[in-house]
Amino acid sequence: MGGGVDFTAANFAETIIGEAVIDACDKLAAQVNAQAGGVAGARQIDIEGRVAAVEGGSVYINVGSSSGVQVGDTFAVSRIVKEVKDPVTKEVLDVVTAPLGTLQITTVREKIAIGAFTGGQPPQVGDRVEKK
Repeated sequence: MGGGVDFTAANFAETIIGEAVIDACDKLAAQVNAQAGGVAGARQIDIEGRVAAVEGGSVYINVGSSSGVQVGDTFAVSRIVKEVKDPVTKEVLDVVTAPLGTLQITTVREKIAIGAFTGGQPPQVGDRVEKK
């Protein structure tokens, strides 16, 4: 009897039906992602990292795709001017920062992202970055 489809076959993705299913899933995922920003109550992922290197106009940060960073993300760059520590445990409870500018991400890898900095004072290794 014809008409059966084996979705577990190794070459399913290479069949006409497999290609159609994969294309439909890709289109649906793109639509869901595009509309997710307008969903009430949708959470924005908080991402915080540090400047790992500065080379010319490129700033490297120590967070990447594994932390949720995407090309086009914007980060606020700031310098830590003071750490507030617990007097007993020495745990850092808070930090006082001075804003430096923004970083627009242009390249993302698993554990690192690279972007173009705009602002007054150039960032240094160790400066803080927070996704806006």
